[in-house]
Amino acid sequence: MSARVQDHFGGLPPTNGWMWLPLVVLLVGVLSLAAGDHATGRPGRGVACAVIGLLAALLLPWPEWRMAEGRLLLGVAIATCAALLLPLGMHRGNFSWWCGISLGLVAPSVLALATGFAKLAITIGAVSCACGWIGVAATLTRPRHRLHAGITGTMVLACVAVVGSAAAFAFDMSGMPGWIFALAAAAPLGTWLGEAPPFRGSAMASALARVAGAAMITGLVLWQCVPKLTPKEPGDAYALADAMRQPTDREACGSRTP
Repeated sequence: MSARVQDHFGGLPPTNGWMWLPLVVLLVGVLSLAAGDHATGRPGRGVACAVIGLLAALLLPWPEWRMAEGRLLLGVAIATCAALLLPLGMHRGNFSWWCGISLGLVAPSVLALATGFAKLAITIGAVSCACGWIGVAATLTRPRHRLHAGITGTMVLACVAVVGSAAAFAFDMSGMPGWIFALAAAAPLGTWLGEAPPFRGSAMASALARVAGAAMITGLVLWQCVPKLTPKEPGDAYALADAMRQPTDREACGSRTP
């Protein structure tokens, strides 16, 4: 919905190439919802992630991803991120997991902003904000209910992270290194830190590590993006143009040349 608002609810199929992002996310959600009842066990879920990831990559008409090898790489990235995130999305429904996902999605959002793609940054930021509010709701409903993302929600979140980073890479005009986009796509996987043996024994330590893992990856991405977000010189082109438009003292006073 955020992306559609950014495009002023344009027609279908979208004329702007980046607007295929919400359509692909919607497709992933529908397909994973349909596969949820049949994808039993790890092999079944792995096959579902692979098939859905490849189908999603086939629809994206973006630069750098139009060739067969590019689409295959993107499909594998979506499937891998979804498969790695699924165990947590299906069994972790507390505030720390949703907060970690929210922080993880900040990475591709800020990266999109650093590449000059503000509309994409707002769209991914909207999903990050929604995850934060779901985390608040998960806190209010405990211990009676846990708000698990399930197969469908986890696939959608993985798709937003990977496809959002891929869109920022496709339309990048700032010359960011390629590895920073891969790191931003993997930022939600930082929540796995809470499952590490040193933290697993304590619920509080696991929750804090889950949030810290995503925050550390996002922090590294932000550290790389800060130089692109900060203007190098205060006297930029806009200020110079504004100064040139200012009337001189003689013109302001209305005096005439003798």
